[in-house]
Amino acid sequence: MEGLRQEERENNIRSTIISPGAVSAELYTTINTHEDREWVKNLMDSGEGFSLKSSDIADALACAISTPDTVAVSEILIRPTKQVI
Repeated sequence: MEGLRQEERENNIRSTIISPGAVSAELYTTINTHEDREWVKNLMDSGEGFSLKSSDIADALACAISTPDTVAVSEILIRPTKQVI
């Protein structure tokens, strides 16, 4: 991404890396180990604050692109409040 940023900054094209933490999605179904798959599923189902919703990611993206043209948000690290760092 850094190369893209450098190449396109003169054209006023901004790029942002968004790195989400645990997101509530069906991705856990691709985990091969049954125990690990169940652990992640239970974590996602455990309630509010343990995983992000797709709307949380959309809000972060909207924040990045709503900045003035003179501002470049290089990276956003977003995680659930209750996720261990």
